[in-house]
Amino acid sequence: MVSDVPLGAFLSGGIDSSAVVATMAQLSTRSVKTFSIGFREQDYDETRYARRVAQRFGTDHHELILESDITALVQDLAWYLDEPFGDPSAIPTYMVSKLTAEDVTVVLSGDGGDELFAGYDKYVVESREQRYQRVAAPVRALLRSVSAAMPEGATGRNFLRHFSLAGTERYLDALTLFQPNQRGQLFRSEVTEQIRNDDAWREATALLTSVKGDWLSALQYFDFKRYLPLDVLTKVDRMSMAHSIEVRVPLLDHKLVEFAASIPPEMKLRNGTTKYIFKQALRGILPDDVIDRRKQGFAVPWGVGSAASSGNCCGSICSRRVAGNAGYSIALTSSSLLFCTNAGARSTPSCGRCSRSSFGVALFSISMLRVWRISPTPGR
Repeated sequence: MVSDVPLGAFLSGGIDSSAVVATMAQLSTRSVKTFSIGFREQDYDETRYARRVAQRFGTDHHELILESDITALVQDLAWYLDEPFGDPSAIPTYMVSKLTAEDVTVVLSGDGGDELFAGYDKYVVESREQRYQRVAAPVRALLRSVSAAMPEGATGRNFLRHFSLAGTERYLDALTLFQPNQRGQLFRSEVTEQIRNDDAWREATALLTSVKGDWLSALQYFDFKRYLPLDVLTKVDRMSMAHSIEVRVPLLDHKLVEFAASIPPEMKLRNGTTKYIFKQALRGILPDDVIDRRKQGFAVPWGVGSAASSGNCCGSICSRRVAGNAGYSIALTSSSLLFCTNAGARSTPSCGRCSRSSFGVALFSISMLRVWRISPTPGR
């Protein structure tokens, strides 16, 4: 809250950003400036909750509704991100930063709350899947054999393969967009050969197994070491700096982080309720419907609708061939986008974590990789 320049807050309508705004309103002698992004697709739009919080605390509220066709932004994003980046929520983060820059130069966000207080739905899913730890090894081997014998895309194939895995492997499998055996359909043969021995699970497994004791603490530690710094904070930093604003993350104050780490896991995830203790602490401060609503996250309607329309949407920015540089070749097959689209069209939730949002992330990832290789300076 200490700043020599105008200060505001990102307000998504979720519990974390709402808690930050509530605290700012309590400490500030002036109306807090808040900024929100929404979509015309109601399944992705949270602005009604953001308005509810803004009204509750009398903020000076600003919002922008994005149109469905947001592919034109991807080229600019590729430039500012400066690396292949597979999180489509960079789009609303970029746009809310642009909106914010019209009024303030320093803004507070609610990032970090999900990692600290166990707010992700994947933790709930894993709590259910923990019972499969008791499945005997011979049964797992049988499931793996049956799955391998089924044709690609067959109903139940992914389900059987997923539950043939144990512990850490099963959890990482649910987080993996493209399996190793799909690389040949995504990349040209010479690239597939270059990455044949790459094992994305090796470091992840080491982190997950380094935490002794409760499985939830291990998952939180993993996200705190990987997902938070390499995705969430990277995205927010680069998208905000693209518009010359500074984002501060009060929930990651070291004293709060240390306190959250001391809270027993059963007080964070209780009977399927995420952030249990955090929500209890905010009763009477935030509106109940904001506290009790299902977590939505900063989801984006990328790939929403039919697979065909999604392919056309992404195809408009991926039509040019990706050329390799000497010494560094990243090259997708010409059918990689079609493969991704068809996979999304025929896929069904196999483990409770898969959804059309993961299909959208896959499409976005392929699109960003292509665009990043040919991205010019924005505006040229």
